[in-house]
Amino acid sequence: MISVNCISDRLFELLDGKRLKEKQHEAFVLQTVSEDGWPHAAMISAGEIIALSRTDIRIALWKNTATAANILRTGKAQ
Repeated sequence: MISVNCISDRLFELLDGKRLKEKQHEAFVLQTVSEDGWPHAAMISAGEIIALSRTDIRIALWKNTATAANILRTGKAQ
């Protein structure tokens, strides 16, 4: 049996990409790890993280940032 984690209805509504003007003050912390092993925190807004469904989320990051480089290098973020 495969277990699939699903986001709650409330979180899905927050990240659905709709009514972004109302959500402009919402922010999330995205944690990655630097090449030196140090934690790196980035703030992302509701418009930069979109829930396509209850199980699929897309994150848009600025190119050439430490966060993007860390994710490309490790394939991980929290």
